[in-house]
Amino acid sequence: RTSNELVLLTGASGEVLEVNPAFARKVGLPQEECLGSSAGIWCAPDEHRDFLKRLQAMGTSTSFDQRWRTHQGWRWIEWEATRVNQGIRLVGRDVSARRLAEGHLGRLSQAVEQAPLGILITSPTGKVQYMNQGYTEYSGFTLEDALEPDFSLLKEGHPSEAAYRHFCASVAAGTAWQGTLQCPTKDGRLIWERVLVSPALDGKGEISHLLCIRENLTSQREVEEKLAR
Repeated sequence: RTSNELVLLTGASGEVLEVNPAFARKVGLPQEECLGSSAGIWCAPDEHRDFLKRLQAMGTSTSFDQRWRTHQGWRWIEWEATRVNQGIRLVGRDVSARRLAEGHLGRLSQAVEQAPLGILITSPTGKVQYMNQGYTEYSGFTLEDALEPDFSLLKEGHPSEAAYRHFCASVAAGTAWQGTLQCPTKDGRLIWERVLVSPALDGKGEISHLLCIRENLTSQREVEEKLAR
């Protein structure tokens, strides 16, 4: 086991029989002061009983994540519990950073899905890999449509072949491109969109995918045209 893993041995009822130095450091106590206590004292108050019940009811082994009180504050610990002759051996890892990242990712995903803009991710060659609900709502296209071989979103709306080649060259060079394009919806209507396409690079500096943000400007353009008459 690595030195960063938290190891404790408990009796059948959860009393601590042995801890390793990493566990003692984590809870901020000398090893000997950890012994004899109920392991549940370090759990979040509302999870204390569940922790002890889990140990008592487990079979040969089990695994779970739980909040524990440490000298760093409340941390998420991922535990692997195994029955041994002396009792129950628990090996833990601090997964707080992972849980925090998962939470941020979930909030980001929710924000992207609910955004009033069209947000798409494509391969470097323009094959759509992700499409948010905002784009589907105003264009009518779905991700299933985008998977069709003749779907070429990034080619649409450029005023000339030369303009499209300039767009491709800019993106291939790793430069973000933006402009206003008139593109068709699924039902054949033409709408005006403000489009930003930004290349994303991997660890080797190569383009891994393209982020495409699209804003429907049709209503705004119609108002502007009426005012200009």
